[in-house]
Amino acid sequence: MKINLSPPKNQMVQAWLLAALIFSVQNGVGIAGFQRIIFMESKQDAWISIIMAALGIHVLIFMMFSILKQYESADLYSINGDLFGKYIGSLINMTYVIYHLLAFSVILVDYILIVKTWIFPEMPEWLLGALLLFLTYYGVTGGVRVLFGASFLVIFITAWMIFMLFQPLSYADWRMLSPVLSASPAELLRGAYRMTLTMLGYEVIMFVYPYLKDKKKAQKFAHLGLFFTTILVLVLMIVAIVYFSPKQLEKTVWATLTMLKIVRIPNLERFEFIAISLWMVIILPNLLFYMWAAFQGLKRTFRMKDKWSIIVTSIFVMSLVFTLNTVDKTIKFTDRFSTFAFIATVIFIVFIYGWTLIKKMIVKKGKSI
Repeated sequence: MKINLSPPKNQMVQAWLLAALIFSVQNGVGIAGFQRIIFMESKQDAWISIIMAALGIHVLIFMMFSILKQYESADLYSINGDLFGKYIGSLINMTYVIYHLLAFSVILVDYILIVKTWIFPEMPEWLLGALLLFLTYYGVTGGVRVLFGASFLVIFITAWMIFMLFQPLSYADWRMLSPVLSASPAELLRGAYRMTLTMLGYEVIMFVYPYLKDKKKAQKFAHLGLFFTTILVLVLMIVAIVYFSPKQLEKTVWATLTMLKIVRIPNLERFEFIAISLWMVIILPNLLFYMWAAFQGLKRTFRMKDKWSIIVTSIFVMSLVFTLNTVDKTIKFTDRFSTFAFIATVIFIVFIYGWTLIKKMIVKKGKSI
């Protein structure tokens, strides 16, 4: 199968940066409060659900690279056209453009909600939305190397979070983790499913693959990036379980931020204000990737120029920012998007993995005849 996307040499990056990209795209606004959602499903065994979700994503990464290795240098947009033809492939690609814009919007409105709840309750939604949208466009126009560069920077900004958790651990009650395996297999699976939104971002592989120089080494770095994400999420989950009581954790919307409230630094009373401000930098690779991927889809499917892509995506995103202006609306929208994301990043990946295997077998059989 010869689909060969040849990006300019000045846009190619080393494969090891894929680990940084996956880690940074996965660790966005979701880690601010995923603990309550998982705990409500599998209680003190929520950490097991996280391991199950991570193992499932490792399998999906294997499937994605198996698909990509059957092509010389392709992304998902090209593969859809090859597998399903021009018209159905274009329809699927348009669905992925919408998926990327919805993912961008979920991250944006969730972060705006955090800022309004914790720092500036009277701030209009459109102001921060427009600011982050402008910042994203500025980064996207710089090309894919900006995306990788921002991701590498986030690793160092995220590292402080681990060290800040030592203070909540001083109040830990480790008995909260027992009894182990009290949740049923169904509850553990539901908890793993609810991790979909938090660990979203591994699908970046299917879109940045043509930009990697040494593609043969890329898979191990993708697994490495996911491993680091799993460690971070596991630590945040376990600390939340042993810090909060079960009833507290079920009612705490942003458990990570709440734990950071007790951090005390000399001459700084409200450390969570600093954390939320830094979180804008943490979510930046998320915003850059999803907007960049949407731009690629619009360009490849509709031959749309950047000027019109900016207009179309701005209208789409800002309309959602104005609409999702309450906590209830945002939570409902996020839950519905989570289902859509599961279909787009799990079910569809498994489907095209099977489809490419069948197509490969048919081609081999035809050649043997």
